Amino acid sequence: MKEFIEGNFLKKGKYLWDKNVLDKMFFKLKDFQKFYPERYFTEFILELEQANKKFLQSMRDIVLIMNCRAKGDDKSHFGGMECAEFMKDIVKACDKYLNSCTNINSQVEGTIEFIIYQIKLKAKKDELFAREFEKETREKYISLGSDNSLEIFEKAGYKL
Repeated sequence: MKEFIEGNFLKKGKYLWDKNVLDKMFFKLKDFQKFYPERYFTEFILELEQANKKFLQSMRDIVLIMNCRAKGDDKSHFGGMECAEFMKDIVKACDKYLNSCTNINSQVEGTIEFIIYQIKLKAKKDELFAREFEKETREKYISLGSDNSLEIFEKAGYKL
């Protein structure tokens, strides 16, 4: 079987935690899984789904975190950490899959290994942005008292 999967969902200019990007990624991967039911690939998808559920739960907690911050908790997160942790989990799942492959085609465009490698690279890049967003939002909150924690999620298509 000729392995080919299209990775255009990664080139849309949005972050990997963006709801539309995630939906397209899961759709493409699950569609490919129908033709490629390898155990390691199935485990990879399950790990991504678990990371996504963890991210969604942490996102739901952001309002509670904001309320705690208003009461003087200076160790709370500002949205970026939740995204950064999600990206870290994605990188870990990608690494695990790529390390389990005996025939790594991460340089051959269209192969599943190439797409997973591209997901890993995007997640690493997006993790850096998320950490920067966290830092900037924290500094803005400390200096101006303005809390933009929900901004990162609203821009990504989530309603909290």
